[in-house]
Amino acid sequence: MSFYIVEFYHPILEPPIEAALDFAANYVTIPDDDQDIILEAKQSLLLNNLEARQKRNTNKLSDVTMGS
Repeated sequence: MSFYIVEFYHPILEPPIEAALDFAANYVTIPDDDQDIILEAKQSLLLNNLEARQKRNTNKLSDVTMGS
């Protein structure tokens, strides 16, 4: 018996993260470099035996993984 698990949690996509950064910018100063780092850090890579893999049905690396 085998299972194909699509995902446990719905991914947090880029538009809500950008909206959260815009909201936070109303209360604190967030330098552009910090915003860029946050957006880049949410990209995830999947490796198997040093070979890059990609999620099915997507062409983006944009995904906030569990625990991030």
